[in-house]
Amino acid sequence: MKLIEAFRQQLKEMGELKRVWLTAFNVNLGFVESHLLPAVLNMDPPRNRLDFEGFQAHLVEKDIDFRVFCDKRMLGADQYKRTAINVHGVSTRALGFTEQTLFHPKLIFLESKQGEMVLGAGSANLTVGGWGRNQEVFTFQRVCNNEQYRQIKVFFNKLAEPLEREFSWRTKPKLAEGPEWQFVHSFDKRTFLEHLMVQDRITSLQVWSPYLAANMPDLLGRLQEQSGNPELKVALVADRLEGRFFRTPWSKALAACIETGALAFHKNPSAPDPLSEITHAKAWLCRSSEGSRLAIGSWNFTHAGTSSFEQRNIEAGIVLNFERNAGMLGAHLDVTEADFASEQLLAEDRLEVPDELPFDLQVHYDWKRACFSVSGNWCVDNPREGYWLKLPGVSEPILLQWRTRRQQGKWLLIPIEQVTPDNEAMLADHSYAILLRKKGPAVFRGIIVETDQSFRRVQGFESLKDLLDSLVAGVDPNSDSNTVLRACLRNSAGPDEYPMSPSHVIEQDALSYFRLFQAIEQYRERLRAASDIEQWAFVHPGCLQELAAKARQQINDSPPSVFNWFLAQEVNSLHPLAAGLYRKADHRKPGDELWSTLRVQTPRLPKELQRKLAYVRRVQKECGYA
Repeated sequence: MKLIEAFRQQLKEMGELKRVWLTAFNVNLGFVESHLLPAVLNMDPPRNRLDFEGFQAHLVEKDIDFRVFCDKRMLGADQYKRTAINVHGVSTRALGFTEQTLFHPKLIFLESKQGEMVLGAGSANLTVGGWGRNQEVFTFQRVCNNEQYRQIKVFFNKLAEPLEREFSWRTKPKLAEGPEWQFVHSFDKRTFLEHLMVQDRITSLQVWSPYLAANMPDLLGRLQEQSGNPELKVALVADRLEGRFFRTPWSKALAACIETGALAFHKNPSAPDPLSEITHAKAWLCRSSEGSRLAIGSWNFTHAGTSSFEQRNIEAGIVLNFERNAGMLGAHLDVTEADFASEQLLAEDRLEVPDELPFDLQVHYDWKRACFSVSGNWCVDNPREGYWLKLPGVSEPILLQWRTRRQQGKWLLIPIEQVTPDNEAMLADHSYAILLRKKGPAVFRGIIVETDQSFRRVQGFESLKDLLDSLVAGVDPNSDSNTVLRACLRNSAGPDEYPMSPSHVIEQDALSYFRLFQAIEQYRERLRAASDIEQWAFVHPGCLQELAAKARQQINDSPPSVFNWFLAQEVNSLHPLAAGLYRKADHRKPGDELWSTLRVQTPRLPKELQRKLAYVRRVQKECGYA
């Protein structure tokens, strides 16, 4: 795959990365996580679920902002995400365009921690076909002036508006030396054609495009008008359906354009690989006596694809200047009606874009707060109830309810906040579902945006005994060989992977009082020495939250005993210590709902011990509880 090698070379030259942002019309999340993510991290391709969690841990450790933007309607329900990378489904409607508009740019934006920036643009979607099977065109350019940087900010800040967040930018980027180029996109006041056709006396236009306008003569006339040259000649290199038919209908008007030479078709000058599925490249070369301007991006040779007329897609790319009179055509083709697709063939090839729901939602999960936040607005007519939201780790669907008065011209969702401490389901399931009935099937699935991923606890101990033994031995839990992926990550395999084999459990001696007291004392020492109390409370393998959960399981799954009473008391003694240290470090009170998961309900002592007051007083004196 040539593109992935070029991508790796750009990453190698960037040094320490701060930001990797990718945009596409459609995206294969499995491809992104299995090929692009390891390239960004300079790691081997994944072999199992543990490797994907390793990728996520390295993203957090290196503090790389990795995110993907794609058309919301093209995120199919079968998409399965294994990491917590942020995938934003873009609604063109929410950006002020029509529902017929496609979010179509294919961009790669890289920024290093030193402020160096690279923008890549071309025709490749984030799929195996786009990066490995199709004939595509792509270019990477160093950001070398403030106007390029400004346009990049304008583009991504526009995408951030419906997400109800802002992206932080450097005030002084480290600009490189390089050729002059322009970043052109659909959020600019000037259209793509206005940027491309700025030269005087434009004589010809050469275009590579797989998709062609349904009314080619009309588009040709508009291009001639835009160029200021009614004699403008347009030459096309276009992919052909079944290797034979151009993707546009034949007509008398089209025949007249070909007859006069205003429109011509040419062979591909660079023969595609025999295994190539489609020549998907999109490039525009505008020639004049002053030189040439080459545009490499997502612009198809259609009315919407030029993003310059009434109906526009959201497109983007890079425009370069050439002093020489460049060319990108193969041999001329003599075409007839037989070379153009029939209406039936065009209908079979037509892109089917799913309809949007009548509302837009933003679903966030904050791992630090263990909290879902849901907002949204109704977009079509008046809002109506009957839609339910199903969130991972939340037992019952939630009814979506809308405000009865408009605010800023929108019907807003009554916001939803749902705290879900230790939401293990979110580790494996990163999507939400919309239902038409509370117990009905999903009619839409979307990707949840996750923040504070460093608070995801993906590893733990298989048993309470393993956890206590680790404490007694004084082993760092983050390097303990006894830790394993949590159960949901071992047992909830994706559609294209096999469940991991369960770890072999070695028979060990039963839990003892001595090891319990020794382990808890070790835990107290760890808490007192820790600089990251929240991590020890909720994140590290064997954290206080895991210890409390395993203690509850031990108490609930075994008969009442003196040992279980001491276990609960010992674990509960850690809660006030951790909370006090947190208050001292952060100068604020711990959240009740989240921190309450660190406590265990204490079982009653056996009746025969309750009557022995001397024993209870001795426990109170020695342990501080009774």
